[in-house]
Amino acid sequence: MLPFVVAGGIFIAIAFLIDIACGVNAQEVGSAFGTVTPAAAWFKTLGGVAFNLMVPILSGFIAMSIADRPGLLVGLVGGFLATSGATFMDPAAAETVPSGFLGGLLAGFVGGYLMLGIEKMCDKMPKALEGIKPVLIYPLLGLGGILVVMCAVNPFMGMINSGMSNGLNAIASNPAMMVPLCALLAGMMSIDMGGPFNKAAYAFATLNLANADDQAYIIMAAVMIGGMVPPIAIALSNTFFKNRWTDEERKNAPVNYVMGLSFITEGAIPYAAGHPLQVIPSCIVGSAVAGALSALFGCKLMAPHGGIFVFPVVDHALLYLVALAIGSIADTRTMGRISAKTLFWFLLCSFLALLLAGVVGYTTYSMGLFNTHIEGLTEATGSTGSNPLNVVLNIIPSNIVTAFGSNGAVLSAVFLAVATGLSMNTLGESRTATLRRLLGEVNDVVVVFLNFIVSNFAPFAVFVLLTRTFAIYGIDYLKPALVYVVVTVVLLLAFLIIAYPLVIALGAKLDPFTFIRKIANVAVFGFSTSSSAATLPLNIKVCEEEFGVDESIASFVLPLGMTINMDGTAIMQVVATVFIAGCAGYTVTPAQLVVVALLALLASVGTPAAPGAGAVILFTILSGAGFVNDSALLAYSLILAINRPIEMLVTSLNVVGDAVASICVAKSEGLLNEKKFNA
Repeated sequence: MLPFVVAGGIFIAIAFLIDIACGVNAQEVGSAFGTVTPAAAWFKTLGGVAFNLMVPILSGFIAMSIADRPGLLVGLVGGFLATSGATFMDPAAAETVPSGFLGGLLAGFVGGYLMLGIEKMCDKMPKALEGIKPVLIYPLLGLGGILVVMCAVNPFMGMINSGMSNGLNAIASNPAMMVPLCALLAGMMSIDMGGPFNKAAYAFATLNLANADDQAYIIMAAVMIGGMVPPIAIALSNTFFKNRWTDEERKNAPVNYVMGLSFITEGAIPYAAGHPLQVIPSCIVGSAVAGALSALFGCKLMAPHGGIFVFPVVDHALLYLVALAIGSIADTRTMGRISAKTLFWFLLCSFLALLLAGVVGYTTYSMGLFNTHIEGLTEATGSTGSNPLNVVLNIIPSNIVTAFGSNGAVLSAVFLAVATGLSMNTLGESRTATLRRLLGEVNDVVVVFLNFIVSNFAPFAVFVLLTRTFAIYGIDYLKPALVYVVVTVVLLLAFLIIAYPLVIALGAKLDPFTFIRKIANVAVFGFSTSSSAATLPLNIKVCEEEFGVDESIASFVLPLGMTINMDGTAIMQVVATVFIAGCAGYTVTPAQLVVVALLALLASVGTPAAPGAGAVILFTILSGAGFVNDSALLAYSLILAINRPIEMLVTSLNVVGDAVASICVAKSEGLLNEKKFNA
């Protein structure tokens, strides 16, 4: 099947190039792009023929692998019926929806086992008829059987398509659902890569172009980027994780870069057929991420096809490329197995933490316990008037030097650090040994300096700030501040004592009480030092010696978790943001709370493993959410003053969360010594 995909994809890409070279405007010609000039139409036709044969060939060879040569004919015809969409009522498939790639897979397996059954039934026929079995009896019975099966299957595909179209129209009627809708549509492009789900998403987007409005253009951009992700993700995986693919798959993978950039989703079909359980879910996730980011960035596309060739007419083309890159990398198959599992447990615990913090914080706010009023200060109601997406957009700096010179560019610094780390890993440890040692020593110096400043000068600064606040504005903030402290502490303790043991019990199927007993020393040490970095050596030692986590898992998960897995920080920042918004007179809605939770997740990733860093990074969330009036800044200063005990408990939560992830990953990989754990 790969030669059909490779050759067909290249011919279609050449057709696009020819039209572009001849001055064809993709936006104006729409779906005719690639066929406007005679030469382009010639290449597009040949490429299309190769692609049309792809699913029948897939079905034919699946059937042949099951029933040998008698299965080839039945599989080929079944695959053709799947692509044509033939039904009993409409055998010419004039108005039906093809079942596509998934239908082709079904046709291959059904055709193969159907032929095996027919051969078994014909075993008792007279020997005089032996010669006509393979040329007459088998083909007639097999074709009749596969025709019945596919004409019965295809109508259901059409019903699915109609139902999806109606559902999509209902979602599109609510402008607030634009981002989830774009994520859904982009994900649908990867489900069957040419089947009813793919067709429904693409048809919905192209039909909406007739409305000629921003919503239609945003949807079209999301759909196209969703179709571009699978081939590019496959190519990336074959480039960086070669041991996961066969020699033939690796040799043909580079062509997927071309097909992905040309919006030819079908390039991923051979790989999806060979590894369906791994490839298809991963591609769906990657496409959905890319589609959501495209919508968040406000990317618009007026052309229904063309891939990278129409990027010049995309609004926010650079951000569109960023969304494509992130979506392609988000394909979990491009990650190592341990990396993917680690990320899963980090995100699961973070989601639970943010959900709990959001529910409790909003409930407390709704009860009016965070509300106060200070005379002479600016208050706000309703919308903040700020675009929280600016925080996301500003992650990628326009100037590398200034990113490290701005106090508000924490996430930009994190982005640059990750990019540098990936580049260093690509070069190898031998070529970057000096740089690694230098960066490690610089980090040690910075941490020592921060610890000195925070420990020795921060208390005096906070005392002066707090004294000035209460001297000028009175003590009206004390009651809501006390509520904030109580709510945050109770949430952190509940997550520490209840949520983490439940994850251990349900996720790793281990004794939660044993976990609580052994992790206590790590939690206490983290509380006393208020530093994840200082607690890391003890955490590694306990995980390896007390819990039986393999060294390879502990040495990877725990240092990574110290940097990006901060459940306690996320909880504190969500509750603190809601507290500040309430004190400042802002109206907080559930939708705004979701945005705050996402910003808290991003900000927690960029929080340094140093004492008091969480409260400092909190200002990033406030800026992104637009909570920046005088009263908000005053409430923020109060947070800085009273947050030290909370930061200590936050650190305990962060380090315990890292240990939980390492145990769950080790258990799933068979690298956990349960005798040590239960000792």
